[in-house]
Amino acid sequence: MAFIISISSTKGGVGKSTTAENLAAEGARRGYKVLIYDMDRQGTSTKFGVRRNELIEEMLNEGKPPIPEITQITRNPGEEDVRRTINTLSNSFDLIIIDNKADSDADFQRTAVISDIILTPLSVSHKDIEQIPRIVKIIQTAEETLKLSDPDFVGLDHRLVMSRLKKVSKKRNNEVISFLKEGYSEYVSLSSVIIYETTSYVETEEGATVIDKKAKGAASFQMLFDECIGKRKPTMIRNCFKESEVEAAQ
Repeated sequence: MAFIISISSTKGGVGKSTTAENLAAEGARRGYKVLIYDMDRQGTSTKFGVRRNELIEEMLNEGKPPIPEITQITRNPGEEDVRRTINTLSNSFDLIIIDNKADSDADFQRTAVISDIILTPLSVSHKDIEQIPRIVKIIQTAEETLKLSDPDFVGLDHRLVMSRLKKVSKKRNNEVISFLKEGYSEYVSLSSVIIYETTSYVETEEGATVIDKKAKGAASFQMLFDECIGKRKPTMIRNCFKESEVEAAQ
């Protein structure tokens, strides 16, 4: 069965597809058989997959070692609930990364319940911060559904990932991180990785990622991948998981 990472947000422009593409590239680099499942009509990850396949073919024709292959599947427009499809696909892959459609609470919730980890990229803009109560509500609704069938269910592993931050805005960055730690530890975890804005993401649009090119910004996604698979801890762990760790130790 595949390890499933759902990348979800309630608004666009937060680096969702960039995160999906680079985590997929890192997984492929480590030898995982990777699928990106594109939920968005805009087809950002779909177009990435097409460009990547063209680049791989070009590299092979030129006698160059190709970058690792990533399979990409686009959601069937007529399929409202994709859970059965993704669960079936999980038998054929090691890693599935779901690039969710922005501003779809239903898709966010449905994919959350079948995911091993849910990542929500978040900038420090006021518009992004204002989305947090809505994000929390989606996760709570998904958890209520899971608890109906499993009374011992602790909670979903949902993490906010600070994304598209600017290093020159250090004061604002720290203020938002402190705000999240003080006000939301009951509801979410906070990744230890910060994704800073860099032109490297724009320069690799032909199908290769910063991971493939070993460019600036690659280390952040490598650390985020490590965190997803349990080799690195988040900077803030949700209260319910802290409590379960204490109970397990007793």
